[in-house]
Amino acid sequence: MRLLVSALLLIVPALAYAQQPVAWRVTTDSPVKDSLAVTRMPPGWHITTTAESGAILYDPALMAQGRFALSLDVFLFPGDSQEGYGILFGGANLGTTQRSWLAFLARRDGRASVQEVRGGTNRMLVEWMPNDALKPHPGGDEAQLNTLRVSVEPDSIRFEANGKRIIALARGSLAVDGVFGMRVGADVNLHISNLDHTVRLAPPRGAR
Repeated sequence: MRLLVSALLLIVPALAYAQQPVAWRVTTDSPVKDSLAVTRMPPGWHITTTAESGAILYDPALMAQGRFALSLDVFLFPGDSQEGYGILFGGANLGTTQRSWLAFLARRDGRASVQEVRGGTNRMLVEWMPNDALKPHPGGDEAQLNTLRVSVEPDSIRFEANGKRIIALARGSLAVDGVFGMRVGADVNLHISNLDHTVRLAPPRGAR
């Protein structure tokens, strides 16, 4: 299944976020009013958070499970925040205090991490680490594009930036099945142009 962001953009007055995709939800880190702005800007949408709160964005009907891949194209705009942005997956109970999810995140200085929230408690699965595949923002007025990808296999989870693998984890007991979407940290200004969900139907290597 391929999700072209620009095809999803409609207004949801109940959320009070302008041009929010019709079925998507927003959960902020704090209840600060007007801590997030979402603006339609085809292809995709522009997301800006304030210094008071980051947020997750998701459609509760969109699920990834089994063997799958998720890819996100992100243009990061000038700023000072070193908060992370990227792919959220394995989401459950996202609108409650018992929310759980995994996230593959990048940040302005060209570092990446893998984080887990389980029952509202945060845990770093991979600490912030530099990698040449991830492009830091160079400064100035231009936006920097990074493509992030998560590939979930029966035995592992693989994390790529711009077509190069940078992290791999054992799937083990990690709860990878669930809602997917986006994570945007506080005081971040970015543009999402593509969110892709690929279901892998062919048997993996070694399968019987």
